[in-house]
Amino acid sequence: MEAKNTTPNSIQQKNETTNFAVIDYQNQQYLVNVGQKITIPLQKEAKVNEKIIFDKVLLTNDRIGDPYLKSIQIEGKVIMPLKKEKKIIIFKYKAKKNYRLKKGHRQKTTVVEITNFVQNASSKAKITTQ
Repeated sequence: MEAKNTTPNSIQQKNETTNFAVIDYQNQQYLVNVGQKITIPLQKEAKVNEKIIFDKVLLTNDRIGDPYLKSIQIEGKVIMPLKKEKKIIIFKYKAKKNYRLKKGHRQKTTVVEITNFVQNASSKAKITTQ
């Protein structure tokens, strides 16, 4: 008896061409694809259209690092150097003690678009201007 492949052809082709990677940036892990926009912690020196190189690649769709892959880097382009997230309200309250404390916090972030996966690269993670 033959084993039949029940997966449609369009799904098989999509899985073969999809490139993804998991990168480690400032002790946070991001699952990225080419063309995807990610939000990373604020980079004060970043400017619009600057190139950011992520060299700590944990895995790609066909390889796993130990702990990092040394032969690949991910390139990104800064889209928005300063973005403020939604405000979070912190409210402390103690019953019967007339204690109320209200604080607010807005996290500042940078938006980066993933542009390319680079093979056989050897430099450190950095921000460069074009």
